[in-house]
Amino acid sequence: MTVAEDVLNGILPVRLTGHYIYCAPWDRIVRLRGVQSIYLDLALRPEFTHKIIRRFTEMNAAKVDQMDALGLFSCDIGSLHCTPSYSGELEAIERKNGHPSRASCWFRGMAQAFAGVSPEMHEEFDIEYMRPLAERFGLTYYSCCEPLDDRLEQVMKIRNLRKVGAMPWANINVMAEQLGSIYVPPENPIRRWSPVPSTRTPSGKRYVKLPRPASATAVHGTTR
Repeated sequence: MTVAEDVLNGILPVRLTGHYIYCAPWDRIVRLRGVQSIYLDLALRPEFTHKIIRRFTEMNAAKVDQMDALGLFSCDIGSLHCTPSYSGELEAIERKNGHPSRASCWFRGMAQAFAGVSPEMHEEFDIEYMRPLAERFGLTYYSCCEPLDDRLEQVMKIRNLRKVGAMPWANINVMAEQLGSIYVPPENPIRRWSPVPSTRTPSGKRYVKLPRPASATAVHGTTR
């Protein structure tokens, strides 16, 4: 920090910022065991699979407890997994409490490997385990590269859900209609959207179609 202050002296202020939780247990499980093995276990050994995700959930919960005790969470983070992180709602919570905590922090969850499972299985083996942890935070941003247009009913059971990713292979009109007042912030090299006045969706929420980015990097949208 001292080096940064010396380099940026008189140009930019330097300050320490906090963290948020990036929770993607199935990404880790798949890297350890492979997609095919996981898919077979989901169908043929459900109890065994429950034991695996239960153990990963316990580890993530312990991590949250330790980080919260050390005061490492904050709404003041640079980005939220390739997306803008600012939320006046979280900032107000942190200001009211007088200190940073998980209550004023984003929770980031996903289950990318579950793009090929049923909505019911997605809920049973991911949402049901992730919900209690996600709801300990101020707001939740769920999904990454998995399309959710056929399983939003399950995802929306997360009470503090505020941000949902939508990939090129998801039906944006279906998602906008189901989510209603919750922003759908998909941005990617094929299609980019942002919740500012322009085109009105069937639900009445307005979105604007933005130019295709020059980069092929997937970048999601914004939140209120």
